[in-house]
Amino acid sequence: MHSTIHTSSQALHDHAAAWELLHAQSPTATLFNHPRWTAVWWKHFGHEGDLRLITVEDDAGELVGLAPFYVDREEGRPPLLRLLGGTEVCDYLDVLVSPGREAETGQALFDCWASDEDLCPPVLDLHSIPEASPTGETFRLQAAQRGYAVEASTEDVCPVIFLPDSWDGYLASLSKKQRHEVRRKRRKAEAQADVSWHFVEQADELPEAIETFITLHQLSSKGKEDFMSPKMKDFFRDLATTSCEAGWLKLAILYLDGRPAASYFCFDYRNHFMVYNSGYDPSLAPELSPGIVLIVYCIEEAIRLGRSHFDFLRGDEPYKFRLGANPTHIHQMTIHKE
Repeated sequence: MHSTIHTSSQALHDHAAAWELLHAQSPTATLFNHPRWTAVWWKHFGHEGDLRLITVEDDAGELVGLAPFYVDREEGRPPLLRLLGGTEVCDYLDVLVSPGREAETGQALFDCWASDEDLCPPVLDLHSIPEASPTGETFRLQAAQRGYAVEASTEDVCPVIFLPDSWDGYLASLSKKQRHEVRRKRRKAEAQADVSWHFVEQADELPEAIETFITLHQLSSKGKEDFMSPKMKDFFRDLATTSCEAGWLKLAILYLDGRPAASYFCFDYRNHFMVYNSGYDPSLAPELSPGIVLIVYCIEEAIRLGRSHFDFLRGDEPYKFRLGANPTHIHQMTIHKE
């Protein structure tokens, strides 16, 4: 195997086609380490000179492993090597390896980091690793063989509904109380207001729709208003465009009497429907629970589309579990060479 560390941003473009092929082959790959997603993140949050894209090729020149790292140089602490995406806007992160070659390829990626003291900081900080990924165990074993210190923990919960094949089946999976609440909230909203909603999936609708989402997001809370900085707005705009072009975007907007009341920025990817972010107007008929009503419509649509998972992504908000989600977890691991 041949490992290389690429430091120029051009490498993201040069390896995009092979990266996308490897991504399609990996059963644990997620939207958040797709090359298109990574390119958008790097455009807005990356810095030239900090990229450490590690590629592993076999003797035939086929890409069999890829680790999209960067050097995080936060002021006040030594630099860290982290996966592109951080934790602020990416819910699942991981390296990519060819199926059936996890052990040898994982070792090659680890060796490349461990052996290059000039380009790679001595601390590797892996965040948001899905529980189904083999990366944690592979890297833990490699670290143990070298006597490196390892700190590992459960980082967060990602609630997921494992969808049945019918709406009635979904309702039957809820407790009697929650089944009643879903029906009651939906009937109440539809009886007391002119309720309409749709997914924005077409490019010509997108400019107005993304601004509506951003406005509703900022109205939701002081924390969300602070989060949606000018740089973050530009990231969401570009992400929406890229996701729309790729066919992933499901931007849901609900209207009450013609006024936008709630929105969910969602993705439809690999049979998973994912709720990425949300916004609502707290001054507009809160008694009608527009956010809950809209998420119920989204669940119903995901079932109609035949999706297997409805993923709320990071965060343990109680409403997710009331709607039938089960906890899955993401993990964090820090490895110190010294």
